[in-house]
Amino acid sequence: MEEDKVISDDELREQFDYFSSVFQSDDAYGKFTASAKMLLLLSDYLSQRIDDFDVYPFTAVVQEYAFIENGNEPTFIKPEEPKKGRPQNSTVQISSASIIAAVDILSGNGYSVSDAITYAANYLGLKESQVEDMRSNFNRRPKLKVAKDFKRDEAKREFPIQQAAEVHAKSLLKLAKISLK
Repeated sequence: MEEDKVISDDELREQFDYFSSVFQSDDAYGKFTASAKMLLLLSDYLSQRIDDFDVYPFTAVVQEYAFIENGNEPTFIKPEEPKKGRPQNSTVQISSASIIAAVDILSGNGYSVSDAITYAANYLGLKESQVEDMRSNFNRRPKLKVAKDFKRDEAKREFPIQQAAEVHAKSLLKLAKISLK
């Protein structure tokens, strides 16, 4: 983005449509580059709309990306020390967390739990029983902290109107659907 160019909401949406297509691809380097560009775009967008907005967190992450891209070991974008045993699949866990959070959001905003499960199942092309099983098993099996935190944070969001809750739930389901392919 050009310095001092005001970013419109439509331009932001257009860029995020592009980022979405990149993240749905198999191009790891493209995803790496797109994520850095996405952070810069968000930094510019927010700093243009919020006075005295501190963009340092965005800058620090982009600097880390550049550090990694230049062949260096990451200094903070890395997991804790690996645990013994078979690694847990973070993609599957975040997808499950997204689906469960979407059901929780819908059921907290005008839908019955049954209707929320049906909505999620239909959107994802799954059987209702699969979504029910996913929901009941999520808290019973060990999960990565990031997946548990993601589900909790998303599910506890509050929405001013039911339509806003539906839009957010659909975005979570879209995230999950990408990884179900």
